[in-house]
Amino acid sequence: LVGIIGFFVPQVFGVGYESISAALFSETAWQVLAVLIVVKIVATSLTLGSGGSGGVFAPALFMGAMLGGVFGHFVVEFWPGATAPAGAYALVGMAAVFSASARAPITAVIILFEMTRNYEIILPLMFAVAVSTIFASFLHKDSIYSIKLRSRGIDLDRRKDRGALTDITVAQAMKPVEKLTTVSPDLPLTDMARLFKDSFHHGFAVVDDHGDLFGIVTLDDLHKSLRTPSVEGKKVRDICARRIVTAYPEESIQDVLATFGALDVGRIPVVDSKHPKKLVGMLRWSDTVRSYSQVMLNLEYEAGTTLLRCDITATDAAAGKSLRELALPEDSVVNQIQRGKHLVVPRGDTIVQPGDTLVILASTGSDDVVCQALYQGACGRSVLPLQDSDQ
Repeated sequence: LVGIIGFFVPQVFGVGYESISAALFSETAWQVLAVLIVVKIVATSLTLGSGGSGGVFAPALFMGAMLGGVFGHFVVEFWPGATAPAGAYALVGMAAVFSASARAPITAVIILFEMTRNYEIILPLMFAVAVSTIFASFLHKDSIYSIKLRSRGIDLDRRKDRGALTDITVAQAMKPVEKLTTVSPDLPLTDMARLFKDSFHHGFAVVDDHGDLFGIVTLDDLHKSLRTPSVEGKKVRDICARRIVTAYPEESIQDVLATFGALDVGRIPVVDSKHPKKLVGMLRWSDTVRSYSQVMLNLEYEAGTTLLRCDITATDAAAGKSLRELALPEDSVVNQIQRGKHLVVPRGDTIVQPGDTLVILASTGSDDVVCQALYQGACGRSVLPLQDSDQ
């Protein structure tokens, strides 16, 4: 069908930059431009709808240039002294159609502005792009790119992992005060420096004699104090931060994540909501990452999949074979291959070598089939563990 269309309208073939250029320089009659709009839409729809690869970027520019050119010829015909040339409307139309189809207004503005290097066109360009993007979002929630993912069952707007983080409280993720190393405000800086060196921690809670939270001292605070002319006789109270943001045990991890991002801190003291000065624990960035990892692992199990870590030795059946030769189940995928200190991107012709560690995502219940394919017997694998670190 595309061939038949192209037989009568050859401009529909190829990228179409020559036709776009003609529209920009007002070298094409509006009747021809109107025909090219229709046939390009039909040809692109036939190509993409039948599973072919016809591109999206260039066709959007083509349709936008033709549509803008037709509109430009119309306004020039009726208001010749008060409008720009028809080619200017073709240029704005290119940006508007691409922005609407790709939901990329900033990209459209930048690309078209770089094409013209003319600042006078920036205002109508931005206005048309904004209107087209807003209007397109009301017509359809997906862009031309994300609609392909949705057809495969991938929803970019669904964030189950973030929703699940609301179920984890700070009290569940934090390190309780009983397991914390706290320092006194009157601790000399020499002792503080020694503690930083011996513990490898980057921050400590400062607690006074009454057990109340006095502040937070970090390694960065110590480094800044060493730049001053004299540090002799100074104590922790002289360098620690007194105005600090705290969290409550009953808050969710998702709420505290916003605080981490806004303040760019590595730890947040957790205090009793009824007694804001009473320290009950410390929530570190690593604690939130660990909680997130746990949520993702739980979602993995909810989805009916298991992440397997499979170590290969020289005596295993998989050693020396390509991934294509292994009888892995169809509902499994080799995610990566760890080979020494390097990661190998798995491909069908990748040869499994002794000492490799395969990370395989498999459906729950098919792990025995995976083990049989790799080891021809009992499975010597384990589910990937979550890493726990105090650093």
